[in-house]
Amino acid sequence: MHNEGYASPTNPRGAALILRNTANGQFHWCTLNADPRRWEAGKTTTAPLGGHGRARS
Repeated sequence: MHNEGYASPTNPRGAALILRNTANGQFHWCTLNADPRRWEAGKTTTAPLGGHGRARS
């Protein structure tokens, strides 16, 4: 991921990868084992998948 903002988030929050199938509109998501407060502005960050995911139409 690349943080193109001006600053990192200040408050604790979760992060998730969300993918949408453009053919049928179904969503798939997976939590990330990452702390967005550590994502510095203008830098690229790698975040491991957390393993908790779901699919939704």
